[in-house]
Amino acid sequence: METIEIPESLKTYYKDKAVQRAVKELVGKLNGADMPDCDWDEAQNYNQALLMAAQVRADYVGLLFKVWDATFGQSDPQRLMGEYFEYEKLSPNQIWEVENKCLWRDYYRNGDSAEGGQCDSLNVRLTEDSLELMVYRFNDDDDLDHSGTPKVEGWSTKHDDTWDGQYFANKSVSTEKFLDEPKQVIDRFAEDAAKVIEVLLKS
Repeated sequence: METIEIPESLKTYYKDKAVQRAVKELVGKLNGADMPDCDWDEAQNYNQALLMAAQVRADYVGLLFKVWDATFGQSDPQRLMGEYFEYEKLSPNQIWEVENKCLWRDYYRNGDSAEGGQCDSLNVRLTEDSLELMVYRFNDDDDLDHSGTPKVEGWSTKHDDTWDGQYFANKSVSTEKFLDEPKQVIDRFAEDAAKVIEVLLKS
């Protein structure tokens, strides 16, 4: 499998706490409309800071798409039935948001979300601390439900406080390890994705 190249902007972002704080503060101001009080020179510096924040966010989103393609994407997830995107127009800001920090696609087990909420949501999440793959399985009532899913080698069940239910996650790796050894990590994650999709197809 082709090695995923980690952008230099993200290497700096993840290894420098000061850069992390600055980027998080600036990403919400990328349209440049809320200009702070500053003089001429500071205005130029602020413009460059916004450019840096935009670059980090763009590289982050781009990296998540690459990780998705190299993991879940390699296992033909369309076999899980239909996809539905009406409500999930994933903007860069949605993917970046601190509470999400992930990229996801939903596959409805009955082929059409209008017929019910049975859905397998496949997620790639990369935070300041770790990289992991996740599967949220929703029932007809739009509640998390893994009661009918058998165990998957290399995956474990975790609790999601937001949804008040359970989800599957593979064994995560630290972000530092991912940055240092992307090929090794992605090779294992691709195997993990293939295993969970085969189980989901049978359950």
